[in-house]
Amino acid sequence: MKFKILFLIVALIGIVILCLGVKSAFFDQKNVSLEEVKLEGEDAMDENSSVIHLEVNGEVFEVTLIENETTLEILKRIPLDIVMNELNGNEKYYYFDEDFPSNPRFVREIHAGDLMLYGDDCLVLFYEDFSTSYSYTKIGEIKDVSGLKEQLGKGSVRVLIRK
Repeated sequence: MKFKILFLIVALIGIVILCLGVKSAFFDQKNVSLEEVKLEGEDAMDENSSVIHLEVNGEVFEVTLIENETTLEILKRIPLDIVMNELNGNEKYYYFDEDFPSNPRFVREIHAGDLMLYGDDCLVLFYEDFSTSYSYTKIGEIKDVSGLKEQLGKGSVRVLIRK
C-alpha cells in the first residue's frame, strides 16, 4: 500500500514537472502586444499587388488587401464584372462557379468595407458594422467607406473589380 502511494506521489510530481516544462516552452515567451502579432498567412502585400478597386455605379472604392491564398487566387481572376445580391440589409454577396482556397476564422465583428470569402466560393462585401457568429476568410477592406452604402443600394448591384 505504501509503495502504491509513493508511486502515485512520484508520478504526480513528474506530471507537474512535465507540465511546467511544456508551459515554459510554449507560453513563457516575451510579451507581445496584439498590434505586433500577425496571423499566419495574413500579411501586408507588396506595393504592386496590395490594392484593388471596386467600381459601383461609377464610384470607385479602394480595397487594401490581406495577403493569403484566397486573395492571390482572386487577383489571378481580375478584372471581374459581377452582380452582387443583397442579404440582411448589411451585405452584398456573389457565388463564384469555382472554389477558392480558404482559411475561415471566427471574426466576431464585421465592419463596413470588409471584403471576405464565406465558405470557399462566396464573395461578401459588407456595408454595415455588426457582430457575427460566422467565420470568414478576410480578403481586404475598404478604408474610406463614404458613400459605399448609398452606391450599393437596396437590391442587386453590378460591381467591377480591377487592379
